Amino acid sequence: MILSLLLRIGFELYSLRQSRKLSFIKNSATFKHDLTKYYIFRKIVHFLVTPFSIAVYIIGFLTLLPLFKATMSAGFYAYILISSVVLLFVLGLFIFKQIGQELSKLKQLQMKE
Repeated sequence: MILSLLLRIGFELYSLRQSRKLSFIKNSATFKHDLTKYYIFRKIVHFLVTPFSIAVYIIGFLTLLPLFKATMSAGFYAYILISSVVLLFVLGLFIFKQIGQELSKLKQLQMKE
């Protein structure tokens, strides 16, 4: 579970580093090309890395549920179940919104070619 989160964080840090390397002083065609490449990389992250890391995390969490049930009170176990579902839903909405924004930017860049 932790490895999947670290993998996702690593891709985000790499993306952040790549976005900071984009040079605004280049001519507009070169900048647009570089920005398009950046958003295409982000698309790969969103549609391959993110679902994989979420799936691995969910599988790890489901694997731990029997241990949680055996070692925790019924109330705390119920709290963990409910809060994890709510957290996954809220996080999913946030990720979905971010993906939509980045895909919209990529579409705008590709339309202006």
